[in-house]
Amino acid sequence: MNNIKKKIAGIACAFTMMLSSVTTCFSAFGEETSTDTAAVTTALTSEIVTAACETSQTEPEEVLTEQSISLYPNGEEAEQIITLNGLMPEGATAEAVDVSALHEGVSAYDITISSGEQDYQPGEANPIHVEIIDPAISESVYIELWHIADDGTRERITEFSVTDNIISFEATAFSVYEIVTVPEPLPDGTTTAQTVEELDGQGFYISNKNYYFMNDLVDGFKIRKTAVNARDNASVWYFEKTDDDKYRIYTLIGNEMVYMKMTVNGNQGDMSLVSANDATAFDVTLLTNNNVAGFYISSLNCGLNMVGGANGTGFAGRLNTSSDSGSKMILTYPPVTTDDPADLDGKTFALIMTKLDKPAALMADDYPGNSDRRKAVEATIRNNPFVNGTNIYQTPDTDLTLWTFENIGGNKYYIMTRIDGSYKYLRISGRSNGASVTLADTPDSDCELTVVQGRGNYSGMIQIKNSAGMAVNLKSNKIANGFQGYTAGNGANEWLSLAQLSVIKDDDFVTNIAKKTSVSKIQEGQQVVIYTRIWDETKKEYQHYIVDYQGNLIPAYEIGENLEWHGLKIGTVFWEFTEYKNADGSPNYYYELQNTYSGNYLVRANANPAMFVKNQRGFGISVEKVWADRYSAAEHEPAYFALYKKSGGSETLVNGTLKQLKSPAASVKWFMNASAGSLSDYVVREVKPVSDPVVDDDGNVTSFTGTAVPVGEGAADTVTIGVKKTEAVR
Repeated sequence: MNNIKKKIAGIACAFTMMLSSVTTCFSAFGEETSTDTAAVTTALTSEIVTAACETSQTEPEEVLTEQSISLYPNGEEAEQIITLNGLMPEGATAEAVDVSALHEGVSAYDITISSGEQDYQPGEANPIHVEIIDPAISESVYIELWHIADDGTRERITEFSVTDNIISFEATAFSVYEIVTVPEPLPDGTTTAQTVEELDGQGFYISNKNYYFMNDLVDGFKIRKTAVNARDNASVWYFEKTDDDKYRIYTLIGNEMVYMKMTVNGNQGDMSLVSANDATAFDVTLLTNNNVAGFYISSLNCGLNMVGGANGTGFAGRLNTSSDSGSKMILTYPPVTTDDPADLDGKTFALIMTKLDKPAALMADDYPGNSDRRKAVEATIRNNPFVNGTNIYQTPDTDLTLWTFENIGGNKYYIMTRIDGSYKYLRISGRSNGASVTLADTPDSDCELTVVQGRGNYSGMIQIKNSAGMAVNLKSNKIANGFQGYTAGNGANEWLSLAQLSVIKDDDFVTNIAKKTSVSKIQEGQQVVIYTRIWDETKKEYQHYIVDYQGNLIPAYEIGENLEWHGLKIGTVFWEFTEYKNADGSPNYYYELQNTYSGNYLVRANANPAMFVKNQRGFGISVEKVWADRYSAAEHEPAYFALYKKSGGSETLVNGTLKQLKSPAASVKWFMNASAGSLSDYVVREVKPVSDPVVDDDGNVTSFTGTAVPVGEGAADTVTIGVKKTEAVR
């Protein structure tokens, strides 16, 4: 029968304990739940915990004094100078090492402050003012500053200033500081590709350092480029995926599709524009250096490159340039031409940054002591007990602010919230990092905010920014600092999930406990919970899951002999156990499991952990093989059986019913639905061994050579046929 799973392992008897109260929660719109999300547990018992305190001698508090230290990482004759000003331990020393050669940026310095034999880290209470003079730094280009901790963790520093060849900032910790140049912020209302997977069938402006591809050749072998930032003169190029995961790239000249062709000539790739039959199929690789997503587009390791840099005239191929900044192509989506592309007009949501370790909600309240910021509130994550694949975000001590979107054309919106009966409009003012995020009584141009739809890792989320490209962002990446505006990029702290208001009781989050057991201890008709485990290569450990009524795997947690899980109605995970036996009453190791909530059966699936089918009307046929030499032979060659349909005095083999019975198994089964007729229309025949059989895990012969011929009458072996009839579940 199709609704039977063979040799199901890992079955557990279940019991639960439930608590109840009412909680206001928010569920993220369109967000998938990660299987490694930590579960929120509900306390089932009260425990008295005794805390033991140890006494130790208190070290004298370190004395800090205002000091200024100048460092010369390349010697006093060199132009690079680093100055540190601030509170430091008495007698502190400092060192700066030029490590630019180890990093891709403009320059990088490993800075250390020492107090005796110990490194000194100032912390947020006593930040050190750092000033770096370096001829490689220029205020004429766009710069990012990154702090790289000793363990390799990178933190983008968003508050700094650049004047001539000097960059200044406040440092709370010292190790490597890296200065990198990045492309100029894109024009308002645009977004770039973040993954290779999103390219197929899409059109983009292709650019390097804000010079864009046009649609004709220059100098006979290069694709012409625009002037800097002249995107209005650029052409849209479309990516067409091939069967071997490469991409042909074309543009439209009138209605004609014209493709790129690269001819590798020594260290150079000459470009031409051709028909589809002659087009080059390019390899496309994602590049994320400097925290900006771009692409290396190449053929035979010869990559598209802005030949001659800013002073050149166009793009051609250059050999082995994957690490060359001139080969990092930015793919920009064409401007939005339709109104309300995000389908937000008139809709209301809470706005929560859910990709952070601790989700942060955007509030209407002023940040304490600073009206130029909005307050951020940490939210607690729970699995949604009603909608699998979504989360609940809960703030127990406050109600989250609800924001309503009003489309004002294209992808621009007013975003407003109601306070004391009147609407207040979200406003981002300023054209540099640290832009104020405030509320306005009446909307002005700073309230006309662009909404960018996320892609890739941020699919289903939005980014909110003003006309200068300043996006709503956490100040210094910390919830405690509230929200300001910073240059839009692709960090987790600038993408917001749209969360809808829900009122859910705490007893919807019951903590369920099941004690593990074995199949041999389960009784016919008993209700059980099914679990499995999957190896997590990243964590180097098994992750446990239970199976719900739809076949979804729900995270569970192994505690001794028990499993615990959260966020599901308990009645949706019970399965009624049925065991099938041989004619003599001995177990044949076939089991049937039916969910008591949905009526679905658990059945075998080759590719997935489990799949489900509705019970259906029909009949099942089982065949038990009895070998004549069963008492003298331990094993036998495989036997083959098939169903034949009777018609008058003849019989016809039913396609797809040939099965192999392989020792030591003793029986095979078929299931026929009601449309196949009745049992009396069929007969089971053992057939002679077939040639070159291909047999799946369930014994089905999926292909063979020759013809299936029934074993003749009077054969010494006999078969016993059994029948089970099922009715449809309504």
